[in-house]
Amino acid sequence: MEADDELIRRVRSGDATAFDVLVERHYGACLRFAWRHLGRREDAEDVVQDALVRAYRALLRGRSPRQFRTWLIGVVLNRCRSQLAKARRRRLLFERWWARQHPEEALRVEPDDGDVDDDIDPRMKAALAALEPLLREAFLLKHVEQLKYEEMSMITGASVSALKMRVKRATDRIRAMLREEGA
Repeated sequence: MEADDELIRRVRSGDATAFDVLVERHYGACLRFAWRHLGRREDAEDVVQDALVRAYRALLRGRSPRQFRTWLIGVVLNRCRSQLAKARRRRLLFERWWARQHPEEALRVEPDDGDVDDDIDPRMKAALAALEPLLREAFLLKHVEQLKYEEMSMITGASVSALKMRVKRATDRIRAMLREEGA
């Protein structure tokens, strides 16, 4: 099996099939991360596709990441953050519009569950969804993607100590939520 850095060299020299190999190798981890971070498979697929296009273009422009998987998950994370911010803006605009149209009615928009991630317990999925995004991403990077704190720091731009605190807080909150449900 060819190493990622050799495949990157081939991509940079114009071999598009080398990028196909990289995609095949890392697509599953990227989709899993995005799906659990965003909560909907369709959104995750869109984010990963966008991230892969951006990664390909960056490689063609000469970007040569030392750890491709870590770098690529960082690109996916940035796209997830953008997706969440865009969804938040759309929801707020809709809620403001609704309030103007129906001042007598309070609107509570429930998140759409979308697809069910079959390999994760529904209680755990709900607990992850209830976490604030920074805690959720730190928890997923550490416990699902099994990255080292130094790799997580490269991806997020946060310090190792901040990430350790986020993982601890996320873990504590998830445990508390699962205990409340009797898990």
